[in-house]
Amino acid sequence: MKLIFCSFIFIFNLLNFPLIATERDIDIENINIYNQNKQINLSLLEGDELRYNQKVLLNGERHFYDAIINFYKEDNLIYSFDYNGQEKRIYLGLGKYDIEILTSLYRPYYFKGISIEVDTHRLNLYFPIELVELKGLVTLGNATFGGVDLILENILGDKYSVTTNIKGEFSIFLPQNIYNVFVSKKGYKQKEALEINTKYFGESESLEIELVEVPSLIRGYVFDDKKRPMQNTKLNIKNNDVEKIVYTNMDGYYEVEVEKGLVFVRAQKLGYAPSGAIERVEFFSKKRMKDIFLQELTSSIRGHVSTGINSLKNVRISLYEENGKFVKNVDINNRGYYIFNDVMIHNKYYLSVDSPNYIPYKSEIFKLSEKGLDNFNINLEDFNINFVLELFSAEKIELQNIEIFINGNKYQSDINGIVNEEIKSDKLVEELEVLVPKFNIQKKLKISDLGKGPYLIQINVDKGESIESEKLDEVEDLEEMFISEELD
Repeated sequence: MKLIFCSFIFIFNLLNFPLIATERDIDIENINIYNQNKQINLSLLEGDELRYNQKVLLNGERHFYDAIINFYKEDNLIYSFDYNGQEKRIYLGLGKYDIEILTSLYRPYYFKGISIEVDTHRLNLYFPIELVELKGLVTLGNATFGGVDLILENILGDKYSVTTNIKGEFSIFLPQNIYNVFVSKKGYKQKEALEINTKYFGESESLEIELVEVPSLIRGYVFDDKKRPMQNTKLNIKNNDVEKIVYTNMDGYYEVEVEKGLVFVRAQKLGYAPSGAIERVEFFSKKRMKDIFLQELTSSIRGHVSTGINSLKNVRISLYEENGKFVKNVDINNRGYYIFNDVMIHNKYYLSVDSPNYIPYKSEIFKLSEKGLDNFNINLEDFNINFVLELFSAEKIELQNIEIFINGNKYQSDINGIVNEEIKSDKLVEELEVLVPKFNIQKKLKISDLGKGPYLIQINVDKGESIESEKLDEVEDLEEMFISEELD
């Protein structure tokens, strides 16, 4: 029974071996498992020639950093894995193998007929690192540049260096790899970053590297005439026919790269007179420019304050920017005149008056120019009510000397039944209450419904309205009060 089972296993492996062995997917490991598999420590090392050694222990040799290693037996791929610069433990059956090494930098390498025997515990593979000659020229503008140190660093961090001769030429042998090229020369830098891949080089290749001067640096500050930092100030910087525009930061500070030579800096900001600085800048240097001070451009606002008829006094006027930011305020003089001096031009403003004796005033928004504003006159409205009350009748009723009460004030109509008066008030009046006792008339009128003053009130005495007893009592009390005042 045991013999039958083993025979079945042998036949099963035999039948399946060709199908699996033809698989070419290099990501599949342990494609076939053989009897007597052995643990092998595999190392892929850099060498001077293509060879292998199964027994010598590693002694400071350098591992190859990246490769794919394929094991073939009888032309069938049976084992494949990535090698990443470290010794790898693998399992192989006894027998002979062909080994293929694939890398990104070199052509494929092959080891033929390598035997894995009972006493094989280590497999060291060596393959040569090919060198290519890199020649080149370093230039600055239209001229070659000698005495320049070049450093070529590969992806493993290995560095190789060479220096250009008096003609700006250099030559160096490099292992095939991918390199970043760096220039080391005080005051100069590469015009652009450079990476080379020597895999595609022949035995000798040429390379031209262009240098430019490392720019000098200027820096400085811009202030107003009160030595306050000027934020977001535009700077026009001219240097060797090259013009740049930069802006100051919140501290009024700026810095910019320039070439050696004269540097002209011109600062300008809306509302200020332009100013600037001139300095000579040396090669590969840092220069602190002289501080720039901008003089504020100002103008004035003048005007007169009245009720439209009479000049006022003891009134304060406030100036605000368009966004509501307070600027300053002034008091009018005894003749009603005011003036705002030293107000920044090119900004937008409005004037405001908030006096307890007058209705609050706010002007339209205006822009101040260098000419300033004259005759910016302000008419304030007080809380007094000017009105014209007219009694009329279709029945030809006598309307002369009729007593009329408005908000508790007593008036008397003229020969035409008209009252033209003013109600004195120190606060806003929103409503008028009119009483005409003789005709039993009572009306409440909203100021907002009467249009603009002087307010016209017309009353038809033919349509008298009944007055409640409480109102009649109030009217009688008012009449007694006025009689008492007249007697006094």
